[in-house]
Amino acid sequence: MHQGTPYLRIQLYGSLSMEVAERVTRRVVAEKLTKQWVMGLRRGWLKAVNPQITDYPSVLRAYDDLDTFVERLQDELRLVRKGVKHLLDDKHAPKLKAAFEKLTQQIYEARSTAKFWASWADGTAPGVAWGEDRSDDAEHMLKMYRTKFDEVSGGSVKRRDKSGLYKLTPLTHFMDKILALLRDDAAAIAKHDEAHPDDPYDPPTTFREFDLQGMKIIVDDSTLQPRHVDAYVKWLLQAKKLLQNRGFGKVWHGVIFIRCKECGGPNPNGPQYDVGGDYAYGPDTIRVYYRPSAEVMQVVIHELGHRWWFKFMTRENRLRFEEWIEGGLAPVSQYGGSNASEAFAEAFSYYVTGQKMTSDQAESFKAVALGRRLAARVARRFLASVPQS
Repeated sequence: MHQGTPYLRIQLYGSLSMEVAERVTRRVVAEKLTKQWVMGLRRGWLKAVNPQITDYPSVLRAYDDLDTFVERLQDELRLVRKGVKHLLDDKHAPKLKAAFEKLTQQIYEARSTAKFWASWADGTAPGVAWGEDRSDDAEHMLKMYRTKFDEVSGGSVKRRDKSGLYKLTPLTHFMDKILALLRDDAAAIAKHDEAHPDDPYDPPTTFREFDLQGMKIIVDDSTLQPRHVDAYVKWLLQAKKLLQNRGFGKVWHGVIFIRCKECGGPNPNGPQYDVGGDYAYGPDTIRVYYRPSAEVMQVVIHELGHRWWFKFMTRENRLRFEEWIEGGLAPVSQYGGSNASEAFAEAFSYYVTGQKMTSDQAESFKAVALGRRLAARVARRFLASVPQS
């Protein structure tokens, strides 16, 4: 359970591992899909398929970056961008989905090929044990990756004629298929807005159930508009990124229900607290009642702290933390004083979001949550305060 915490000003995406993906995803916040945005996306893509290659590890990293680029683009198009008929219209949606699948599959195949040549370059290929030597071929391929990465990463597609033959095309060909569909949408939206300046296009529906990078989101509130769901997605993605940065990425799974503001009911820890969200231990699900704001990010991280407490920590560590709380360890917030579980979830939230904690609070949290050794001075204090049997 989470009662509400101060508003935090945190940038939506922070620093991504890939500079190009960062620039692109920062751009995908406009209210409406436009041809200018699509053009900017293509410029970002062209930079991504012209990476700085020095060795085979850098080749593999380039493919990882392309995966990140495509994954984040899909999230933005599905969940944030407005007016994407190829995602909202059942008739057109399969076309865009198929285009993304082809691009993703081609990146996978290109990476597999690069791994093959990397094994010959570093001498780990199975054929090396049999006396075969393809290191010269591997060196030649590395030169190709340096100078023609886009072309080398491409695949074969059917010719437009009726010959039934295939031709080799660069990887950008597969991205251009996606961009063509988006340009089509942008043109339709622009035409509508020009004809109806007082009634700009806005999709009549939004996704009520979708996957957000491994977490299933179910919007169980018919009063929410597309823009509200857009805002939820931004804060949820920020929550996931902060969790990953702090080493808690594996807690991001399961289901989050977004329900009405009043659906939480009274807080069992006292009428002075409201209910922003809760965690159900049995079904292992989270419910969020706050309207879109930074508090959504905080409440989700807090409730995932409960999941970590029950699902990822040993009984011994839970008992140890309870003893420390009973022995005088101050919780990070007033609400954390409700019980040991809430004290931990609040500490989890403070640690993940980078809020101020005392050394005792931080050390005790890391000891039970991450299995780290307590600082000697903190350990002595706890041993002195907890009754010894």
